[in-house]
Amino acid sequence: KVAQQLRQGLDSRTDFVGRVQDLLQNQISDVPEALHLAALPKKTPQEILRLQTGDSVDQATLGRALLRAVGMDALFVLVARRGSFAEVPDLPTPAPFNHVLLAIPQGGRFTFIDPTSPHLPAGRLPGGLQGQRGLLVRPKSGELVDLPIDAPSDNASRLRFEMHLSEDGLVSGQLIAELGGLDAAKARVLLDDPGPASGQSLQRWLLSSLAPAVSFGDVRVMTT
Repeated sequence: KVAQQLRQGLDSRTDFVGRVQDLLQNQISDVPEALHLAALPKKTPQEILRLQTGDSVDQATLGRALLRAVGMDALFVLVARRGSFAEVPDLPTPAPFNHVLLAIPQGGRFTFIDPTSPHLPAGRLPGGLQGQRGLLVRPKSGELVDLPIDAPSDNASRLRFEMHLSEDGLVSGQLIAELGGLDAAKARVLLDDPGPASGQSLQRWLLSSLAPAVSFGDVRVMTT
């Protein structure tokens, strides 16, 4: 029923994948991930929808169920967050894997979804997972795959300064930031904070990461 509701008004499977990604990333709350994938009891797709919460395994399970409900396939990809390691390194073990992605076959390639990273562009992975190796789990086998890396143009952002110098030497004006790709996703995460400090967090991030050589006095953040 949920899959059919998500599919309403859509003509393409690609758009449906985007709606599933939005549901997993932005509507299901994340629980802190454990050191390995088997540490927490797993939930059924129905439980995840009812509770509106889950770890990456739960959310990937829900995503796969939604895709299969409309005749699409999806495979799990086991990955390790940076800095993870096996507790018993001399034995073959899945212990280093502590995160799950979805791989959706589309047009001879895979579209990947990270279910727990909010506001990502459709089919894109967070920067910390790009270029890593993952274990693609097939029904009777597994294979190592290289996770895709964005082209530089996929994450292009543009800064525009509109400044005025007065006769007494005071400079005023505005910095207009047009963000794309992962930068836009990061800004949305900061703006999602319901507290009054969300604008300040966005301000600090913009100035430290995008314009680190510029010093500002009185700053106000306005978004569109």
